[in-house]
Amino acid sequence: MKRVIVNLCILFALFSLTASAESIHTDTAEEYLNVLFGITDTRQMSVADDTEKDIDDRMLLVRYDGELDARGAAYDICDKYSIHTLIYETKRAADAAYEYYAKIGISACRNEELSVAYVTPDTTYAPYLSWGARGIGSDIFKERLETKYASTDDMPKITVAVIDSGIDYTHPFLENRVDISRGYDCRNNDTDPFDDNHHGTHVAGIIADNTPENVTLVPIKITDKYGNTDTKFFKAGIEKALELKADIINISIATDTELDDEKVGILKTTFGELFDNAEQSGITICIAAGNGALNADKVFPGFMESAITVANSQPDGGINTKSSNYGSVIDIAAPGTKIYSTYPVNKGSYGELTGTSMSCPFATASAALLMTKYPWLSPHDVNSMLKAYAKPFPAEYGKAYGAGVLDMGGITPTVILKGLKNGETEYAVDYDKTDMSEYDAACVHIWKSLDSMIPVCKKHVYTRGE
Repeated sequence: MKRVIVNLCILFALFSLTASAESIHTDTAEEYLNVLFGITDTRQMSVADDTEKDIDDRMLLVRYDGELDARGAAYDICDKYSIHTLIYETKRAADAAYEYYAKIGISACRNEELSVAYVTPDTTYAPYLSWGARGIGSDIFKERLETKYASTDDMPKITVAVIDSGIDYTHPFLENRVDISRGYDCRNNDTDPFDDNHHGTHVAGIIADNTPENVTLVPIKITDKYGNTDTKFFKAGIEKALELKADIINISIATDTELDDEKVGILKTTFGELFDNAEQSGITICIAAGNGALNADKVFPGFMESAITVANSQPDGGINTKSSNYGSVIDIAAPGTKIYSTYPVNKGSYGELTGTSMSCPFATASAALLMTKYPWLSPHDVNSMLKAYAKPFPAEYGKAYGAGVLDMGGITPTVILKGLKNGETEYAVDYDKTDMSEYDAACVHIWKSLDSMIPVCKKHVYTRGE
C-alpha cells in the first residue's frame, strides 16, 4: 500500500497557492501515480476531486481598484487588471458576498460569466509580441531561413504538440497555425481541445510568434478549466503526441513541490519508456523547469532524461530566481519574465505572464527553427547545439540554470558536424554546405569550432557541444 500526493501545476503564476489534497491510498503502480496536478495563478487554484464539482459555486471574480473587502474569502488573488479571484469555503458565503457587492455597486460575477477584454494588443515589440523574440535572436534566425528557402512552402513541415490546457484555435493571431483536425482532448476524450483556461493559448502564441508558418501547432488538452490534471491524462497526452508523430513536444507543466527519492524513482521508471520512445522516434521534448525556486532534480517531469529542461531568464540575461527552479537537470534558460502573448479571445485575447511555462515554448520554437534549417538533427543534436551556442550567465549563477540563455542569433554558418560518411574515416564538415543524406545518422554528432573556423582538416580545434 502506497500513500502519495504529487501536485503538478501549469507554471506561470507570480503567486504560489495550492489547495491541499487528501492522501491517496493505492495498490498498483499505475494508481500510485494517478494523483492530482495542482494549478495556481491569478485566476485558478487547485482542488481535490471531491470539491472540484462545486468550485464555480464558491468562486467570484470582482473588478475593483484598491483594497477590497473580500467578505471572508478563503483566497483573494488580485491580478494586474484589478480582477480579484475570491474563493469561499461554502456556496452560501459566496452568495452572500455576491449580494453584498451588488448592493454597494461593485462589479462581481461568477467564473463563467466573465468575458471582458483585459488588454489591447501591445505593439511595443512589433512585429513580435514580446521582448523574448529579440532576446533569443529568433528574429535573426528567421531572416537566415528566408535566405535559404524561397518561401515557407519550401521549408520542411514541423509539427509541435502542445500538451497543456488546449488552444483557442479561433484566435486571429493563431490563424493557419493550429491543426485542429489532429488535436485531441484527453481530459474529455473528444476531438475538441479548445482552451477553457488560458495557459495553453499563451504558450501557443509564444511558439507561433517565434517561428515561420511551416511550424504547425497541435493542441493536446490534458487539464480541466482550472488547469487540474493527473498523471493518467499526462501519460495519455504523451502517447497521443507519439501517435501523431509530432516533431517536438512542449510540456509547460511540473510538480510544485520537490519529490522524495522514492517518488522520483517511480516516475522515472513509469514514464522513462515513453520518453525514450519519443527520443528514438526523433521527437524533441521541451519541459518547463518549474517556478518554485526548488531543486529541479526532484521536480517532475523536468528530471526526465531525453528532454530539454528550461529555466526562466530575464531581459538583462540573468535568471529570475524567484520564478525558476535550479539544478543539474536544467539544460538551458530562456525568456520567461513578463512575456506578452495570446489569451483566449473570450478572456481578453492578449496578456502578460511570468514563469518557466513561458520559457519552455521559446526553447520549443528554437528547436523548430533548428529543425527547419537542419532537418536531419536528432533530439540530442538539438539539445547539444542550443547549449553549445547559449549566452553565458553572469558568474553568480554558476551552472545551476543550465548552459546559458538561448541565443539563436549566435548560431552561425560555422556550426559544424563530426561524423562518419558511409562508414569512412571520421572528419568534420560545415552544416550549410553538406548533403547530410550521405551520412550515417547513428554516427552524427554536433560539434562546435572553438576557433570560429570551419575545420577542413584535423589541424583545427573543435569540441562536442555537450
